Amino acid sequence: MLALELLGPVRLLRDDAVLPITVRKTLALMSLLACSEPLSRPRVVDLLWPTLDEATGRRNLRRELARLREAGAAQSLRVEGDFLSLDASVALDARAAEEDLRSGFVERSISRWRGTAMDGLRLDDAPGFEEWLDGQRSRLQRLRTSALEVSARDHEQRGELGIALQRIEQLLALDPLQEQHHRDAMRLLAATGRREGAIAQFERCRAVLRDELGLQPMAETAALAASLRAAPRSAN
Repeated sequence: MLALELLGPVRLLRDDAVLPITVRKTLALMSLLACSEPLSRPRVVDLLWPTLDEATGRRNLRRELARLREAGAAQSLRVEGDFLSLDASVALDARAAEEDLRSGFVERSISRWRGTAMDGLRLDDAPGFEEWLDGQRSRLQRLRTSALEVSARDHEQRGELGIALQRIEQLLALDPLQEQHHRDAMRLLAATGRREGAIAQFERCRAVLRDELGLQPMAETAALAASLRAAPRSAN
């Protein structure tokens, strides 16, 4: 069984063994086909080799297809006339993570992530591909964010505040500018008896907003910090 993993560095696996494909253009081709409707060869050439004439670009595309065949991944592609697509039999972690979240298997969705989506996959000579890649990463990060937010809420509702806080910390690692998540962290830290940690979280929030955006925290965030400072210290 072939599987293509995009939720981290891109890799193609056969029966759980990673195939020896390390050329970025080959990995970029697989990523394109995984996240798109069938693409024509001219469109693929335009995205991956925009500075080349079509004949040279098509020759490069044939080379990448040959590289996949040599790696034992020929059946990962579907070719219909001048159009290429990922074969439906290929397991795709991004699709599985989305289906897990939609079906309520939130923790399984989260567990599929190995890092930043398509991490390390950059093509400096292909700006059209870079623009496409940025859009796909944003889409997949929204999926990851949604799963982490649902998980944090579910664990908090069950009284599992430590796990809820871990999820909020993961969210802040993804996007430290999300002030709501800073407030969530402050609230959970205070609820677990770590008032000083909650106040320190506010200071981190204030620093990142100032340094990155030139902004001050929202009134709601400042009010939460003030209430934490005014609260009596709990006895040790």
